[in-house]
Amino acid sequence: YQRIDDLLIHTPPGYRVQSVPAPQKISPGPMSYEISAVQQRDLLEVKRQLVVSGIRYPKESYFALRQFFSLARTNDNGHALFQSISSASNN
Repeated sequence: YQRIDDLLIHTPPGYRVQSVPAPQKISPGPMSYEISAVQQRDLLEVKRQLVVSGIRYPKESYFALRQFFSLARTNDNGHALFQSISSASNN
């Protein structure tokens, strides 16, 4: 299974991206997850890739699988911070 997402967010007029989450990469064995956010002028691009190479896993690996998907979910919930250009110039 492979899922690739490429999300483009246009910055609202009068705002700029102040900060984005740090890129993350998790690769424990047959699975991998990668996410990054990059600002380009008035555009925020978020790229995400999830790869699960197997379909059957032994019950002993349940804890590691759960931990992997928990980390992926946590990283999926990262926040980009937008700031008003007028308030940025006042600082």
